[in-house]
Formats: sequence, C-alpha cells, structure tokens
Amino acid sequence: LSLEEKTSLIREDPVTVVRYIENRFNSIFNILCNNNGPFDKHNVIEYFQRREFQARGSVHSHNLIYNKDAPIYDDNDSRSE
Repeated sequence: LSLEEKTSLIREDPVTVVRYIENRFNSIFNILCNNNGPFDKHNVIEYFQRREFQARGSVHSHNLIYNKDAPIYDDNDSRSE
C-alpha cells in the first residue's frame, strides 16, 4: 500500500488502529514480564504504562516497572566513577 492508502485506512477506522496498538504494546509487555523475560513476573511489584500520541499521530509508550530486590542506586558509590 502507498502512504496515502495507509493514511486513508487509518483515518477511516481509528478505533481499530488504537486497539491494534494497545494489543501490540500489551504483547510486548507480556513478553518482557513472563518467566523467561528480563523481568520475571514474580519479581514485578507494580507497573505503570502511558500511551501518548504526538501531533502527527505517532504513538509511543512510557513504562515504569518496579521490581522486587532491585539494586538501589547510590550516588556516593565510588565504583561508579
């Protein structure tokens, strides 16, 4: 499809587009937080997700994941210098 055709389809059915995007982001999040992912689902204490659409329609997501037993950052630690 050309860019004009894609844009036309998106404008005709924005609800389907948003549902697709939401499903896509949730699938990625589930992969990250499953037992074999980088964040074990048993270690995830809490999470926050926010979707934003820029003026030209680009969607992006902000995610914050709290993990049990995560290392604590110490800005006085001499090893970081």
